[in-house]
Amino acid sequence: YPGNTADLLQHELAHIALSRKVNTARLPRFIDEGFASWFAGEWTFAHVTTVASAQITKSILPLRDIDDVNRFHQGEANLAYAQSYLVVNFIFTRYGELAFLDLLDAFSAGQNMSEAFHNTFGVSFWRFESDYRKFLSDNYTLFAIISDMSGLWIILALIVVFGWIVIRKRKKTAIDRWKEEEKYQSTDFDYSGSDDEPWKDSEEDSTRY
Repeated sequence: YPGNTADLLQHELAHIALSRKVNTARLPRFIDEGFASWFAGEWTFAHVTTVASAQITKSILPLRDIDDVNRFHQGEANLAYAQSYLVVNFIFTRYGELAFLDLLDAFSAGQNMSEAFHNTFGVSFWRFESDYRKFLSDNYTLFAIISDMSGLWIILALIVVFGWIVIRKRKKTAIDRWKEEEKYQSTDFDYSGSDDEPWKDSEEDSTRY
């Protein structure tokens, strides 16, 4: 589980609350996991990039396939949980929270998925999923990655760090080059204690006269 213990507790309590609400009737996995993720506040910039990337690569999962999430590899599982969260968010946004409770009542009454969605939202499940996909395409694109506030700050921070590294490297290169140039151009030599002191022979010769 990627979150902390408190988030995990809220996630699992949400599952228990849903199970009691529908009298242990079977819920679609995207509703069950979507509500638990929404209740625990499990939405990060990583989820935005996951969904946006799936949009770009045309790999958005059909909602019915999310029932098999336990057999998914890690990347597909992350996408499944992100999509599930957005299903619940879409229902709240489009139909309201009371409509979500009506949907749970429909499942509690023993209605299958097609019946529950049609009787609650007045549209077929196929139409619901089509509207949901449009919701994703309108809100979770490459632009969403850039415009997301947290994503923007992350990008800016990376630019600043990269710029600092480049400037530091350039300064070090310049200083090393200057030191190397000074070593060959300097005329300040220390001849003390050297056998090659320049006027040594001349001074010795001068004492002879």
